[in-house]
Amino acid sequence: TQFRRQKNMSSFVCHCAWLPVQFSSPSSLNDVMAADQFALIAAASRATRYVLFLSVEYVDGQSPTWHELMFVTSSVLNVAAKEALVHGNPLLDVRILFPKLYPSSFSPTTYSDLQMVFGPSSLAAERLQIQFDINPKRQHANLSSVKFHILAPIPVHFPPYKGSSDRSFPRYLHAVAGGTFDHLHAGHKVMLVACALCCSRRLLIGLTSEALLAKKQFAEYLQTFEQREKILREFLNTVRSDIEYDIQLLTDPVGPAGPDPLLEVIVLTVETASGGEMVNKSRAERGLNQLDVLVIDLVALEGDHFESVAVAQKFSSTDVRKYLAARTGHDIKPLHAKWDRLCQSLVIPAHVAANWWSTLRDLYLESWRYYHTVHHIESLLNLVDEFRPVMQRPELVELAIWFHDSIYIPESKTNEADSAKLFEEFLKQVDSTIDGSAVTQFILSTETHKPLMDGNNDLLLFLDMDLSVLGWPSDQYQLYAEQIRKEYVCYSDSVFKEGRIKVLSRLLNKGDLFYTDVFKQRYQNQAVGNMNQELQMLTEIKSTSNL
Repeated sequence: TQFRRQKNMSSFVCHCAWLPVQFSSPSSLNDVMAADQFALIAAASRATRYVLFLSVEYVDGQSPTWHELMFVTSSVLNVAAKEALVHGNPLLDVRILFPKLYPSSFSPTTYSDLQMVFGPSSLAAERLQIQFDINPKRQHANLSSVKFHILAPIPVHFPPYKGSSDRSFPRYLHAVAGGTFDHLHAGHKVMLVACALCCSRRLLIGLTSEALLAKKQFAEYLQTFEQREKILREFLNTVRSDIEYDIQLLTDPVGPAGPDPLLEVIVLTVETASGGEMVNKSRAERGLNQLDVLVIDLVALEGDHFESVAVAQKFSSTDVRKYLAARTGHDIKPLHAKWDRLCQSLVIPAHVAANWWSTLRDLYLESWRYYHTVHHIESLLNLVDEFRPVMQRPELVELAIWFHDSIYIPESKTNEADSAKLFEEFLKQVDSTIDGSAVTQFILSTETHKPLMDGNNDLLLFLDMDLSVLGWPSDQYQLYAEQIRKEYVCYSDSVFKEGRIKVLSRLLNKGDLFYTDVFKQRYQNQAVGNMNQELQMLTEIKSTSNL
């Protein structure tokens, strides 16, 4: 239920974390130690918002067989994905690495966004910090220190390991695979690990072109080719960083696997195994060697539910897009069209516009957002359309609207600064005359809702638009207040009420809530009434709870 999802979300403790995972030996995957490790993986998945790194090691130093390695990979990734899914965070990016077996691009001492190292309850945080003494190196590299957090394990079911007499390990120089790889999920990642570990020199990946995806379900929520390529490289280099990843455009079913003379093996799933025959037929016609076919039998996720979207057996890319569509609740194409029109007016290259549309769309559809969503952006853009004739630079106001809540983590105190940084990243990719400094000041002004620029009427209108929700009809204001409470579910009722009372009191003590006459006339009286009503309700509830 939605209430359970909100309650679960209150356990987020960080945005990016690392959990070292240890098994007693490659073949001992059903023992108590394995159960403890999977329980930690489940807890880490529930505690992390964005990116979770899982490094897998064997304490006895034995090297696993291919069968053991793929079973561990599948089990680890699926347990993590399922727990994030049940927890209401299906877009958690889980990455796996084997630091004792293969070099990785990830290191806790150099990864700039890392915030936390997780450990088991058998260790105190102080001991965990001593065991992984990484902060001195991070400080030397001018990176922020990480925190050390002890996890309470969450017992979970994981597939029993039945063992295998097959001790072989596929070893090739050049391998190939292909696919859409939209919104990477656990099934994709298991296959990609297999691809990276079966070759020692080059992995060629045919990545489906956007033209071939036009008829995909919920196509409006697809990631662009450039986004998918970037995410693929990040994941693969985490798994293994010592081979070449050659990602090419896939425009037909055979793609680059047909003409490449160096290839030795094609990696497929059970569902796509028939594609091997097609590729080998094409290669035979070219007089090239036949490829070995390595089929990966993916461990499917068990059935579960999140929001109103049913997940049967495995969580696919279509399920991700369906989830995003459900979060939107209506046709998102008109909003997309507004973004495109803005970018066209600023002469922003189409591919840059497409990449940033996809990025911003997914950010505003994050699972912990209830008010600060695409609906909030739509509401503000509608006001821009109304007041465009009196604006000097409406395009700057629109840019500020699109980016001002792009980074939104309820317990963070740097959302506005982080959103401004994201806008500056966008600006670096744009060869334009955009007044970026003005837009940055617009975004930063939303922290206190006090203008950081004098004499700029567009900024005053922007700030008034952002607070216009306070003056909506009482039923709509009540819905807004409920949505804010849901976003701040990480705080107890008493803490939230105390903070909310302070915010409302500070706003009411300002006198005028709005800067421009038109917003004062339209919203001031209704806003004061709405906030006084909410303040009275919160005060009464607080007084009752103190009895």
